[in-house]
Amino acid sequence: MRFLSQRSRACIIRYGEAILQLVIRGHGIHTTPALREYAEKKFQRLTRYFANIQKIEIHLDAQKIHDLDHKQAVKVTIALPGGEIHSEESGPDMYGLIDIMHDKMMRSVRRYKGRHFDKKHKAKIRRRTSSAYARL
Repeated sequence: MRFLSQRSRACIIRYGEAILQLVIRGHGIHTTPALREYAEKKFQRLTRYFANIQKIEIHLDAQKIHDLDHKQAVKVTIALPGGEIHSEESGPDMYGLIDIMHDKMMRSVRRYKGRHFDKKHKAKIRRRTSSAYARL
C-alpha cells in the first residue's frame, strides 16, 4: 500500500496484477488514521468478489446542526469497467455508516457481476444445448 498524498488520503493497493486506487476524503471532519485504516480495511474486501474494481472513492461528511446534533454521511463511488456504482447513507455513527456502506456496496458489486457475467455464461449454455439437439 502506498499513499499518493496526505491531503486527499489516496492510496494504491496491488493485488497481484490488479491495481486498486482507494481515495478517502473528509468534509467537515478530520479523517483520523484509525478511521482511514478502518475504511481501507473494509473496502479492500470488495476485491474478493470482483477483481476488476478500478477505483473506490469514499467521501466522509459531517455537519454540525445546532449545538449537539451531528449529521454524518458516507458517500461511496466504485468505478468498474463499463460503469460506476454510487450509494450514500447518513446517520449518527461514522464507523457504523462505513459498515452499512460496505454491505450495500458488496451487494451492488455482486449484482453487477451477476448481471454482466451470467448473460455470457447462459448464452454459452444455450448454444451448447441447441447444438446438442441438432445432433439428435
